[in-house]
Amino acid sequence: MASVIEFTISLDICDILTSLGYTNVEKSSHETMHKIEEIQNEFSNKFQFRAIYRMVDFLLKNNIELFTKTGCIESPKIVSLAQKANRLMIALVSLYNFNKTEDNNLLYDYIIHGIGTAAIGKAVDFLLNTIELETGLHTSLPFSPGYCDWDITSGQKFIFNSIDSSVINVKLVPQSFSMLPVHSISFVSLMGTKKMDRNPCHFCNMKKCPTRRR
Repeated sequence: MASVIEFTISLDICDILTSLGYTNVEKSSHETMHKIEEIQNEFSNKFQFRAIYRMVDFLLKNNIELFTKTGCIESPKIVSLAQKANRLMIALVSLYNFNKTEDNNLLYDYIIHGIGTAAIGKAVDFLLNTIELETGLHTSLPFSPGYCDWDITSGQKFIFNSIDSSVINVKLVPQSFSMLPVHSISFVSLMGTKKMDRNPCHFCNMKKCPTRRR
């Protein structure tokens, strides 16, 4: 059975600048900083989220496939993490009341997108931390369809077949398999009694990425 929660998060300036590609405050322009503060004030730095999730049992096969009652995940990377997990969390998280735009203002649109991306990342962390406190289990790095070796088409179908996205007003766009509202994320996370790595950079080969986490 799926659970639904609503929650609010706030962002600090470093969250937003990192999402926009800046490594520190000094490298951003005065105009950019002013617009970020203006948008933060517009939303009172309170970003509202809805999430739906469920936790399910799974079976592994051939070091490639993970099966649940609602479908199959074909991903050696996810299956390798699942070796020390007990359950699978399937989730959708969406930022709502975030559709304001200024016509023909590229800077505004650029920062809105950056803020939405930063907020989504923080919301996923909030949800995973909440689940850990409630269940006493550890959660893995969240894997979204299209990430690492998980095909986006089959991945989105798996998630949307597993939970009712209409409950939080998220729609899957045919052909592109993107989602509406735009600032929504679908993912799975392994759950187990042993602590699991939640640093995405440990799964990425871009060693010189400026935003790489140690």
